[in-house]
Amino acid sequence: MVSKEALRIASMKRRTALSPGEQTLASLKICQRVYDEIDWSSVKRLNAYKALKSLHEVDPSSLLVRIGLEHPDIDIVVSKFKIDAAQPDGEFDIILVPLVAFDGSCNRIGMGGGWYDEYLASQPGALKVGIAFSLQKVAQVPISPVDVAMDMVITEKKTFKR
Repeated sequence: MVSKEALRIASMKRRTALSPGEQTLASLKICQRVYDEIDWSSVKRLNAYKALKSLHEVDPSSLLVRIGLEHPDIDIVVSKFKIDAAQPDGEFDIILVPLVAFDGSCNRIGMGGGWYDEYLASQPGALKVGIAFSLQKVAQVPISPVDVAMDMVITEKKTFKR
C-alpha cells in the first residue's frame, strides 16, 4: 500500500495543477452539492474552515454566505485551523473538513499533523463532511486507529457516504 505521505504529495500536486478558474468553478459546484445534500432545518451549529489559497483548498465561502442568508438561525463558526490550533468551543451538528486526499470509504488524509483527527474524535455527534476536488480521490487511504473517517465526502462530481 502507498504511504500517506506519498498520497499527500501526489494529491497536493494534482490540486495545485488546477487553474484558479477551475478551482473557483469546482468550489462553487461543491458548495451547491453540499447545500443540496444536507437538511439544514435541523442544524443549529456549523463549524467550517477558511480556505487557504496557498494550499488550493476547496473554498466553502459561497456555501457559508448562502446558509447565513437562508438559515440565519444557524450559528456558523469559521475556524482558522492551520493558523490557530485551539479547538472551537462547544458541540457542532456539522463540521466541514478540507481534505488533502480521500477514498471511496470516506477515509481521509489531511496535512499530517493529527489535529483534525483529535478534534473530530471530540465531536462524536457531528456530521463530518469532507469537501474535496474529485481529483483528490485515491484508491485506498491507509488508516490507523486514531484516524477519524468522514460521514460523507462531497466533490464537484459525486457524493460518497460511509
